[in-house]
Amino acid sequence: LTVRVLGTEFNLADRPAATRVVLQSGKIEVNPATNPDDSVLMKPGDLVEVTAKIPRLTRRAVPQPHTYRSWTAGVWTLQNETLDDVARRIEDEFGVAVHFAADPLRRLNVSGIVSARSLDDLLPVLEATVGVRAERRKGGIVISEIP
Repeated sequence: LTVRVLGTEFNLADRPAATRVVLQSGKIEVNPATNPDDSVLMKPGDLVEVTAKIPRLTRRAVPQPHTYRSWTAGVWTLQNETLDDVARRIEDEFGVAVHFAADPLRRLNVSGIVSARSLDDLLPVLEATVGVRAERRKGGIVISEIP
């Protein structure tokens, strides 16, 4: 993936599962590594993404592009994300495996603005917001139902 900056403010997140570019202001051109001729010229508010499941560029408008940069202040802005998505983000950001005691927990939705400077900040907020238990164990974090 190549990103050509044309006077702009944007966020680029390169994760194992997906690479995502969100444009705040200005304009940028995004080219997929596999086919540079399939470039996308982005305008403010655009999100362009390529994933392992969908290896081509997809573009969509996002209503609040600034929320995609909140991580720079140690804050995550979660907008109706699944707990599974949050778990992948924890794995990427903190390098710790997240396991689920039951698969239906993966589909629970999370919304809110949470401090993500450390797991000590993040886990209690997830527990209170989603109504689950997030325990640190030797093999990582286990998310389970509250008994």
